[in-house]
Amino acid sequence: MLSAGWISGPAPTSSPVLSARRRSRVRVVVRCSADAAAARPPRRRVMRVKLLQQARADIVDAAKQNVSSATEREAQRVASVQVPAFTDLMLVRGDVLQISVIATAKLLVTILIGGFAQKRGVLSKQVLSALSASVYNIFLPSVLFCNMVQTLAKHSLSSVGLVPLLALAQIAFGWLCSILACRLFRIDTHSDAGKFVTVSCAFGNSAALPLLFANNLFAADPVRQAGLVSGISFFLLGWSPLFWSIGYMIMAGEASTKSAGATQLAAPSLNADARTGIRARIQQLVRHPMVARVFAPPIVGALSGLLVGSIPVLRRAFLADGAPLGILFESLSGLGAAYVPCAVLVLAGSLASNVGKKKQDGDVSAGISAEDLKQIAAVSFVRFCLVPLFAVGSLIATRRVLGATLRPILQFTILLESVMPAAQNTVLMLQLENKPEAASRVATLLLYIYILAVIPISLGISHFLMMTGA
Repeated sequence: MLSAGWISGPAPTSSPVLSARRRSRVRVVVRCSADAAAARPPRRRVMRVKLLQQARADIVDAAKQNVSSATEREAQRVASVQVPAFTDLMLVRGDVLQISVIATAKLLVTILIGGFAQKRGVLSKQVLSALSASVYNIFLPSVLFCNMVQTLAKHSLSSVGLVPLLALAQIAFGWLCSILACRLFRIDTHSDAGKFVTVSCAFGNSAALPLLFANNLFAADPVRQAGLVSGISFFLLGWSPLFWSIGYMIMAGEASTKSAGATQLAAPSLNADARTGIRARIQQLVRHPMVARVFAPPIVGALSGLLVGSIPVLRRAFLADGAPLGILFESLSGLGAAYVPCAVLVLAGSLASNVGKKKQDGDVSAGISAEDLKQIAAVSFVRFCLVPLFAVGSLIATRRVLGATLRPILQFTILLESVMPAAQNTVLMLQLENKPEAASRVATLLLYIYILAVIPISLGISHFLMMTGA
């Protein structure tokens, strides 16, 4: 044991030999300590290495889990392909099919309600005429104007400009098919039956029925419902001008057009001496029935909506918060909401009046004639078989040839319009021309066509929803 005096006192003297040995021993100890320190890594480096190793292990585990989940999904896909479900074999889904059937049934129930109202004397001939004029001059232009402005407020014209062109293509294809159908079923194209077949094959129910399906199919999804309504509006932009000009001329007949033209053109000639020159010619042109057909109220509503929706200043005047014309736009929207029920009531009232007339004549068992059956078969074959196939082909052609791909909801709009039955506004045209007997006959034919349309419309809507992913 060392004493305290040795520690505090001066260091003892030693010989040179001992000092040399001691110095060498110290060098060995220092060198060993330095080697040990170099061999032992710092604490931070150890932590970094551990973290990297843990991250590497986590990445490996995640990769193994992804591979196993992908393998499970592939196995499920293979199992589903090997054992397909019954609905997959039918190319439809049960829930979608149920929705489409319910939407079609609602239309038929509405027609039955209208027929009951006509039997009770609520929808008389005078009421039907006034209701037809209201639909033509107020309700339909309002809905076209509002839908067009709202569509252009959300989407550019270039993104939806292909829809009216595809509508024109469907009309042209339906018209060509009507010529072939008339020859196949031996129907004279110049007769009343031929005119009905031509207009019904070329023009489907592109407004009332699709808007009704939009309300029923996407009632729980306002975004998709608005997209479908927008697509229908732009489809009507290409459909309405031709229907209310050429279609109206075909259904009204040449005699009606010539007599109207003679009446309108004869008016300025009574005072030709007082009004000569350019003013008289302009008045003659404006009063010509063909000009009235081209600038019919539905066409004016659609073109006005296109103009307002394309110009930002005008669009803000109708749609912006606190817009000066916002009250006018809301009023037109309320009037447009009455289009679908009123148009259906016109169809139902015309049909019920015709059925009542047959009962009064005592010819209850008459039903429909062989000529009526040929017309129904011709229109149904074109509208429910040929036009939908053409619509699918037109979408494929535009994607491959033009490189243009529409949004899924717009693709569904084109396909939905292709499977619609004949336009019910043909009854409205005849009502406006004061031809109640012809309107009742056409309404009867349309009833059978609409009954036959339940199955193709239900299956078509189900398949088109799955095809487009809308």
